[in-house]
Amino acid sequence: MSEWRRVAIELIPDLSKEISLASNKTELWDKLRDEFIKASQSREIAVCSSIVKYYRWCVSESRQPLPNEVQTSAVITFLEKMVRSHDLLELLLKWLSKDELLSYAWHVQNSAGESAVEYIRKHRGGDRFD
Repeated sequence: MSEWRRVAIELIPDLSKEISLASNKTELWDKLRDEFIKASQSREIAVCSSIVKYYRWCVSESRQPLPNEVQTSAVITFLEKMVRSHDLLELLLKWLSKDELLSYAWHVQNSAGESAVEYIRKHRGGDRFD
């Protein structure tokens, strides 16, 4: 079993079936993005938290030098698609710090424009459903 799949199952046990069925990292992140949005709407904080932990693992420099395929898939398939919608960007700011999002400012700008980057810079962030 690939490392990315094994870690996803470890960190997101509630979605182990979906993770097992994903044919590749991109397909997995498409599913995780949908599950993250759905879990946020139903306020399933544990699922959101698990997906965020996995995202952080994927983009972690300590795991493997960046850039790498796991990181690229997470950023392009999750982050870039989430920031295209103001509502989903707001959702990300509940879970990821401004610094985490701004570390990918180039991706945010290319996906959603400079106004999204500026919005992130001005946002207080990190409210996590409070």
